[in-house]
Amino acid sequence: MAVLAITLLFQIPTTLAQGNKWGAHDQQIDSPFVTVAAGFYQPGPAWADLKIELGLTSTIPPRTFSKVNIYPVSGLPGDWHSAHAIGTFYVAFPYCVYDLAGGTILAMFTKSDYEMVTSTNGWTMDGTFKLDILEATGVYQSFTGGHIHMADILKSINGVGNLEECFCHIHPKTVAP
Repeated sequence: MAVLAITLLFQIPTTLAQGNKWGAHDQQIDSPFVTVAAGFYQPGPAWADLKIELGLTSTIPPRTFSKVNIYPVSGLPGDWHSAHAIGTFYVAFPYCVYDLAGGTILAMFTKSDYEMVTSTNGWTMDGTFKLDILEATGVYQSFTGGHIHMADILKSINGVGNLEECFCHIHPKTVAP
């Protein structure tokens, strides 16, 4: 009986600390981190539904998002080479949403430098993008006002869909010394 009580004592805080569907803990994150959005895009929800589901408050024009999995690269737990996603990346240009363990980040594209190559099978876009973070919730609250730098390769394959491999360097708001 004592072993059961001790086991439960240690499991309850661990379970409570895991937080949301991605298994996050509730510790505030305030350091930059890198993720990769990778895979084939799938249809996603309309903004009104996504806003409610993720607890966002920002007002943006109505639009429907596409979605792809997010994997960690550095600064967050996990391995991007594994099959275990740590979140979902939603995009409806010029907005995107990162639904991550412990919270959500809403950002808007502000600058881009890319090259587009077309072929009979589709097109490839290879470039870099800058985004401003409009809103961040949960453990990412300090990222509101921060920015994201993307290194992106997006391929549209005729008859198959859009394939993404986008490395996202996500930075909290910079505070003057």
